[in-house]
Amino acid sequence: MKKLLLLAIASLGVCSALHADDDKNEKEIAVKDLPKAVVDAIKAKYPKAEIEEAEEITTKEGKIYEVELEIEEEGKEVELEIEVSAAGKILKIEKEHEDDDDDEDDEEEGDDD
Repeated sequence: MKKLLLLAIASLGVCSALHADDDKNEKEIAVKDLPKAVVDAIKAKYPKAEIEEAEEITTKEGKIYEVELEIEEEGKEVELEIEVSAAGKILKIEKEHEDDDDDEDDEEEGDDD
């Protein structure tokens, strides 16, 4: 019985370790609470974009902001998910076309500024 209990505890520990997300802590925040540098970076790249949602992600390296926004591109509504550093550097951009029949997203790396 002890062996079974120890095996269950060990399995739980391994599963927890595998699902840990590199010590990331995510929380949804109000768009108005985004740092100015983040908003400025987004507005510089997408001046007509409407920011819909925002999350603050705390990692070992610092804070990253994941922002969902909507733009019009070639006459189509496009949703973007952008990761921006607290300093305003765009780290990652994912595009999802609203009228796409497939579930594939376009992904590109951030600016090299």
